[in-house]
Amino acid sequence: LIMAGGGVAHGAASNSVARVWNERALAAIRQDTPHPPGQARNYFAFSICMYDAWAAYDPVAVGFIYHGKHTAPDIASARSNALSYAVYRMMKERHAFSRTASATLAADDALMTSLGYDMNNQSRDVNTPTGLGNTIYDMVSAWFAQDGANATNGTPYPLATPPINLPDY
Repeated sequence: LIMAGGGVAHGAASNSVARVWNERALAAIRQDTPHPPGQARNYFAFSICMYDAWAAYDPVAVGFIYHGKHTAPDIASARSNALSYAVYRMMKERHAFSRTASATLAADDALMTSLGYDMNNQSRDVNTPTGLGNTIYDMVSAWFAQDGANATNGTPYPLATPPINLPDY
């Protein structure tokens, strides 16, 4: 959770990494200009990234978009890693269209760093949690690009200040 003033707090030690990312998404919504349809669409995309990363390490659960199955010596750690990369990449994509993009993107980076992850790791090797998370992001992003919302016609920050999101809404 990125607090006012830029500080990072993760809440209770018992909070899952999904809860931490959900809090980050809510903080970004609170900071931005209200745009309920766009923000609801974003939150759905974040949720799919998180669920699909979780489901990839569950023998029974079926992901919404990504259906692959994986295992790891430490499932909890692998899930946290894959989930963090998937949702972080999606937040970077979506928050680039926020009216508060410069601050919001910096807060996304701060959370990823505070969790101990390398923001620059672009691996797509699904045999690693990082590569799996980045691959899930790719698939979810591609799915949403085809959903009819016309989001790809916007102009993200810093190409436009303020950015232009969903230009036909």
